[in-house]
Amino acid sequence: MLRVLLSSSAYELSDYYPASEGLAAYNIMKQLNERVKFYAVAGNVLIKRPLKNARIYEIRVIRDYIRLSSSIIGLMNGFYYQLSAFLISSEILFSNKIDLVHRMFPAVYGLTSDPITSITKRMGIPFIIGPICHPTIGPSALRFTYGAHISTIKRASAVLVQTKRLKEAYLKMLDPDKVWVIPLGVDTDFFSPAENKVEREFIEILTVANLTKRKGIDYLIRAVHVLKKGCVRLRIVGDGPERARLCEIAKRLGLSDEVVFESRVSRRRLRDLYRSSDIFCLPSLVEPFGKVVIEAMACGKPVIVTNTEGPSQIVGHMRDGIIVPKQDHKKLAEAISLLFDRSLRDSMGRYARKKAEEYSWKRVAEKLYRIYVMCVENS
Repeated sequence: MLRVLLSSSAYELSDYYPASEGLAAYNIMKQLNERVKFYAVAGNVLIKRPLKNARIYEIRVIRDYIRLSSSIIGLMNGFYYQLSAFLISSEILFSNKIDLVHRMFPAVYGLTSDPITSITKRMGIPFIIGPICHPTIGPSALRFTYGAHISTIKRASAVLVQTKRLKEAYLKMLDPDKVWVIPLGVDTDFFSPAENKVEREFIEILTVANLTKRKGIDYLIRAVHVLKKGCVRLRIVGDGPERARLCEIAKRLGLSDEVVFESRVSRRRLRDLYRSSDIFCLPSLVEPFGKVVIEAMACGKPVIVTNTEGPSQIVGHMRDGIIVPKQDHKKLAEAISLLFDRSLRDSMGRYARKKAEEYSWKRVAEKLYRIYVMCVENS
């Protein structure tokens, strides 16, 4: 059995809380339960079903919904987390026989570094980083972190990225055999189509997002306004700093009955909402991956996404979903209108489920395990 140190598994490691990176780390460890013993460092641990193959070291940091509300809080919390993770990881390395070190999450292009590489290099232990996502901040904000990031990836035995586009960026500075695409996965057993279809007189559009400007929810509300009043209902699931403004837009456009807001919901409730919706839409202005898109597809729903990095890689245009230009509410409205056709929704939904199965955690974990073995054998 391989012994793998996750020098950073996730800020919030969880098997139920809707934190995409924390759920990803948990599910990967779960899938490799018979082949890998994990020593996982995490910020906060929110786990109801402990894993027998994982020893978890909790730092306890500021919760995500607070950290993301302020850049200063986020910066201070980041320094504290990085230092704490380094100290804990160092102690684990010196007191256990570790085969490989993996910096899992967070991992952001140009932003993330890991000082543990200074130790792994001296000890001859292979180091892996990722899956890395594209940053959601501007390039000017990365000027202080880019050098340390490049130093970290050049010391890595393998660099994992979430998208093909990001792989192309790393291939400009790394050998092709070092860069691997490992997307975020989905629990295809839990997120699955409903047995019975919901019958109603209107089309329900679902979107799930942190309510920030980069999610583009205001464009979706305006798209609903373009459509015939009463024929659609938009359900917005999530919370964030944009909520009050979005509520005001809906009210001003006379859509108080057509736009329904729900705050953060449980995982089971989220699955029920995917299943009961007719169309899923993620109108992001910037989207490094888009885990919720795959969850909706796993539930057999056609999806409408913008031509942003992650979703445009996942969705097959006019096969399992529709890709539209970002910041264009009229194109969003046209896409929704196309999916008024029940037969088209059903057809796209079937293909969407098949596409989601390619992203099952079992497949993702299997590919990652092969990379683990390769790095250990080559060290």
